[in-house]
Amino acid sequence: METQAQLEEVLTTEPLVAGLLLGSVLLTLVCAGGLLALMLYLRSRQRLHFNQVLPLHLPLWEQAVIYGGLALLFFTIQSGADATWARILQLASAPLAILAVALAPRGLSQHYGLEKVSPLLLPALALLVLMAGFAIIFPANLISNLVLQGFGVETGLQDPVQRFLETDDPDRLMGMLFVGVIFAPIMEEVLFRGLLQPMLKAALGLWPAVLLTSLIFAAIHFHLPAFTALFVLAVIMSLAYEYTGSVMVCILIHMFFNAYQLGFMLLLRAYLPA
Repeated sequence: METQAQLEEVLTTEPLVAGLLLGSVLLTLVCAGGLLALMLYLRSRQRLHFNQVLPLHLPLWEQAVIYGGLALLFFTIQSGADATWARILQLASAPLAILAVALAPRGLSQHYGLEKVSPLLLPALALLVLMAGFAIIFPANLISNLVLQGFGVETGLQDPVQRFLETDDPDRLMGMLFVGVIFAPIMEEVLFRGLLQPMLKAALGLWPAVLLTSLIFAAIHFHLPAFTALFVLAVIMSLAYEYTGSVMVCILIHMFFNAYQLGFMLLLRAYLPA
């Protein structure tokens, strides 16, 4: 709680930090308007189509591999990813899930929609969707935390963020940045949007699959104050997947989200007392 109090003081007393936060809010509103206008334009030209993700029908043994990957991810996050065995499990989970789909009839490229969005447009599209999504994520997170505080629930920092702010080891800091910005988004999006959502879609239909996938994604992070923000983010990524058919959009949205958070934390570290 001491670190969180220090962060709150920095946010309210440092002009540079407050200015960047205000700039982020203004940019979010501009992107939200731009994305809405783009969607209306594409819809008028009949170039925007929803429900593009094909349901994934897999044999039971392949489903078991995917659920095994999710279980490994579950225990990895719960352990805090500090122990050697936890890192091994983390490294094993995504390849196991990818292998399951690689052995499926359609193959990787078609299933993940790797050719549906131009590589040149992917980063710009993902960044636009994320910045527009912040117009929902920020207020939802604020309201959620106010409600939790009203019920007497502590709204502290997530354990990974706390460790990120407190570590003084440059090598460990770089490792945490790599896992947070590169590895974790790829692994989690392959498992959740790429595999779990299409599997649930085959069994339950579109909207139950989107909502259930997003609920599980938010829940496995084991941090009640962040649950609402993570749930909204997950829904945004699931809808982006349904609109584009490309899991790469989701991976990049996830990468940019984590990079934004960790980048802001790096800035705040400079203002925290040694």
